[in-house]
Amino acid sequence: KSVTKSNAPPLFGVPISIKESLSVRGTYSTGGLACNLSQRAPQDSLAVSVLRDAGAIPLCTGNVSQLLMLPESFNNIWGLTRNPHNFTRSVGGSSGGDAALVAIGCVPIAVGTDVAGSIRIPA
Repeated sequence: KSVTKSNAPPLFGVPISIKESLSVRGTYSTGGLACNLSQRAPQDSLAVSVLRDAGAIPLCTGNVSQLLMLPESFNNIWGLTRNPHNFTRSVGGSSGGDAALVAIGCVPIAVGTDVAGSIRIPA
């Protein structure tokens, strides 16, 4: 079935970033822990499934802190996520990897999570 303007889902073709702690089928979902590097997500998390159904395209996953428990996006796998506008600063928050991807224009939308400031700190 071809997609037209009248039947396109609301996020049709929009590239998005997903916080690395949320499962995206076929990608790493480590929670910032090197011991989880052998594991790739067998299926999408519910949030990712809903976004795919809405037409969004998960393009990448954003860096996170170890166990999502630090006020910056640093782990021993991918390192420190720096502020794309000032490399002397980190982005802060465990959702900071996704914040940096939006700030630099890689994606217009990113999905993060927040319990203790993971989204609010980078904002």
